[in-house]
Amino acid sequence: MEKSEFLEGVKSVVDVLNNEIEFYKEKENPSWSSQKNDGFHEGVKYCHDLIMSVYKDDEDVVSGKISL
Repeated sequence: MEKSEFLEGVKSVVDVLNNEIEFYKEKENPSWSSQKNDGFHEGVKYCHDLIMSVYKDDEDVVSGKISL
């Protein structure tokens, strides 16, 4: 697998996490406690931020070849 293919896969994961963050921004699961809902929101954002922190300095991301 080439690096560009791998980064496109990373971009797909980031896109899914962005969609999850946006979709659940104002939503709560009524069968969960408020703590569990808060933990879910924090967990999705944490995963997004972790991926972004790992790849934000990648030369292809910095150059704009791949946009995360």
